[in-house]
This record gives sequence, C-alpha cells and structure tokens, in this order.
Amino acid sequence: MEPREEPLRDRLLAQPGPTPEQLARYRREVEALLGHLRRRKWWADAARAVLTTLGTVVLFPLAVLLGLMALYLLAGGRPVAEAWLPAAAGAACLAAAVVLVRWFFRQRGDDLLLEVKRLQAQGLEFEEQLRGRNGR
Repeated sequence: MEPREEPLRDRLLAQPGPTPEQLARYRREVEALLGHLRRRKWWADAARAVLTTLGTVVLFPLAVLLGLMALYLLAGGRPVAEAWLPAAAGAACLAAAVVLVRWFFRQRGDDLLLEVKRLQAQGLEFEEQLRGRNGR
C-alpha cells in the first residue's frame, strides 16, 4: 500500500510561521510596492486627465463646427450628398468625445491591486500586534 499524501491544508498548518525578520522584510517589500503603485497611479491619472481634457476640448467644438457646416450646406440649398461628409465627421467627433469622457471615468485595475496590497499590509500589522500581545 502506498502512503497517502497529506492534504495541502495539513502540510501548510505543519509549516512553522514566518520569522519576525521575514515579516519585516515582507512589510518593507509591500511598502515599496505600494509606493511604486501610488506613483505610477498618480502619473497615469495625470496623463489620462490631460489627454481626456485636451481631447474633449478639441472634439466637442469640432463636432459642433462640423454639424453647423452640414446645416449651412443643407440650408443653402446644396444637395444632401454634399452635406453628409461634414455631418458624419461631426457625429464621429461627438462619439469620440463621449468615449473619451467615458474612458476617463472608468475604474482602473490598478486601483483594486493597490487596495488589496494596502489591506494586506494592514493585516500584517494586526498580526504582529497580536503576536506582540501574546508574547508579553
């Protein structure tokens, strides 16, 4: 008969806990990662805000201008075939501006990772506080 493998849970529980040096090193690594993620998030948010603002500032007036051009052509007695290009371009500019604004307000995946790592760091601090109380 072959010896049965211990379940993963039993093997994990049998392992000794991390040493205080390992916990301190892990905390430093998590803090460095959090700092890096915060800086990256700040720069990405700043670039996203600038690009979105510039895009909408250019695209919304362009959509209005092209729409007015199409109306002017139609009001001047021109055939519809001559006015469809500015009208279509205006609609495309308007749609692009709306997509940019929607993209700006959409949540990013890094926010979730940053929050998970922050909670993980808090959990480690609570665990160390409990160990400190139990060791007294």
